[in-house]
Order: sequence, then C-alpha cells, then structure tokens
Amino acid sequence: MSWTGDAVKTVAMSTVLLISLSAPAQVFVDPPRYETSLYPNEVVVADFNKDGNWDVATVDNYYLSVLLGKPDGSFHQHVDYLLGSNFGRSIVAGDFNGDGYPDLAVVSEPSTGLCNPDHGFISVYINKGDGTFPTRQDYQPLGCIMSSIVTGDFNHDGKLDLAIVNGIGPNGDKPGDVETLLGVGDGTFQRGAHYPTSMDPWTLVTGDFNKDGNLDLAVSNLSNQPALSLYLGKGDGTFQQRMDFGKPSDLEDVNIVSADFNNDGNLQISMAMAFLI
Repeated sequence: MSWTGDAVKTVAMSTVLLISLSAPAQVFVDPPRYETSLYPNEVVVADFNKDGNWDVATVDNYYLSVLLGKPDGSFHQHVDYLLGSNFGRSIVAGDFNGDGYPDLAVVSEPSTGLCNPDHGFISVYINKGDGTFPTRQDYQPLGCIMSSIVTGDFNHDGKLDLAIVNGIGPNGDKPGDVETLLGVGDGTFQRGAHYPTSMDPWTLVTGDFNKDGNLDLAVSNLSNQPALSLYLGKGDGTFQQRMDFGKPSDLEDVNIVSADFNNDGNLQISMAMAFLI
C-alpha cells in the first residue's frame, strides 16, 4: 500500500552530533547538536537534494527524520515521516527508482517486540527530488523481528535490491532468516527468496567477499552460535547455502561492518562484541 498525506511532523526530542576532524591537528572538535525525533537508532548520510551538501537521515521509535545539510556543515531543522510500524530498527539509502536521487528504506517492528509479521514493515520512501519523501510503500516480511537492512544489485540487472534479516522465520519460530526483495527499477520491489540463519541473527552487511563479481551477505548472530554466517551470491539474486564461522563463547555479537582494513584488496569484517552477563 502507498502512503501520502499530512502525517509529516516536526518533533524535537533527541540529538544528532556532528563530530569534525580538524586539520592539521587531527583532533575531534566539540560537536554541535541537532534535534531529531525520539530515540534515534540508526543514521545514514547522502545528498538527498543534490545541492552538493551532505544530508542526514535517522530512524527512531516513531519516525524517519531527515536533516538537510547547509554549505557550512550545519543542518536545517529535521522533518519527520511516519514509519510503517512504531519501532524503526535500521535504515539504508539508495536510488531505487533510477531518477538520480537517493531514496530511503527502513525496517520497523511493533514496540511490543512480539512476533507479528502483519505489524512489521519494510518501508520504501521515494525522494521527490528536493530532499522530501512524501510517498511511502510498505512491504510485509515473511518473518518478523527485523533488525537490519542493506541494499545492492544482487542480480546484475542494474537495479538496487534489498536484503533484510528476521529474528523469527516464516514458520513463526527460530531460527530466523535472511530475506531478499528484488528491485523493479521504478521504486517498487518484488519478493525474492529467503534463507535460514543461525540462532538470533542481528546485523547484515553486503560486499563481494570472495571477489567473484557477485555481492554476498554476512550476518552477525547475537547468541554467538556461531559468531558469523556468510551467504555467497550466485549473481542471479539468489545465494548459496549458509557458511558459519566462529565458535560459541561468552561474547555476544552486536554489530558488524565490512571494509578492506589492511589494503590487501580483500574485504574484511569487523565485529563489535559484548560480554554476556
């Protein structure tokens, strides 16, 4: 279903910090603070209105908040857009309709934390071209308790696709699954496939980890049984059977990122972990 209308609000609750690295001293200066809506959970950066200035979007317990950047590195007051459900967990930016402007995709769940796929949504917000997002398209996942979303061209058709991770699988119990939505190119998506995860999946990243030209997916697992699961892409929008890495321990995987940290031409994965008490 599509959503338009007057449910665009401005609510001052929480803050975004802008931390600058000052040359030549290479130290972080005191950050200014910019108000957002309540309890922002994740942030993404893009030039939403193509004015040459970086903009910021956050997702929180109730709203998607967009702060357009100014030439001096400061930001305009945030504009808020309702979520599909009332607990936003993850956000990603990408040009989903091919018009040259970054759009946004968000996963949101009921604040109760109960598993109900009818009340959780993958929401796509199409950029009007001026950094506003008046139209929202919602998609229901096969599973529930969504925690992370990424975008990439998984089938080499030149259109961005989406992948999400569900803590609960399509059958309503554990383990969860990784689910894909394939981009049509006009800002809409078709349901792809889903792949079982290990127990308690949490954060999803994408990259070409085996250098075959196809995007792969990696998932961290909160229970650390195992620590990391990898799905190698076939290049047609589908993925190979999961490979697990890492042994169970008293550490809990929280978030992961991917980059070539040692400049050897290969992607590595960094994991933030917490002690289980």
